[in-house]
Amino acid sequence: MNLKTMFTISFVIFLLGGLSFVLIPEITLAQSGIADPDNAFILATRELGAVTLGFAVISWMARNAGPSKARDGIVAAIVVTSVLLGIVDTLAIVSGVSPAVNWVYVAINALLAIGFAVTGRAAMASSS
Repeated sequence: MNLKTMFTISFVIFLLGGLSFVLIPEITLAQSGIADPDNAFILATRELGAVTLGFAVISWMARNAGPSKARDGIVAAIVVTSVLLGIVDTLAIVSGVSPAVNWVYVAINALLAIGFAVTGRAAMASSS
């Protein structure tokens, strides 16, 4: 697997997740065990969707980029974000806030973090 493949995979994940958060937040939240969110929670979910769609655009635009410090920064941002989301989701599940079905999100974030860390490291721009 190479970095272009990771950017393409992340684009699809971010696009689908972002669209579901923006367009159908109540359904998306219900699938995550949040059955009756209030308006503030729905707004925050839509805002998260907007950020996620921004990550989709970044992933799509970066997929054909050559080695550069900017591309390295994008890889680092995706790794850090995926690790932090995985930690937050794990704590939510372990504490009983989120149902066990959300281990799927932990796995997706772990795979993104590992995939980008490995392929990004191999494709880093030379230090000059």
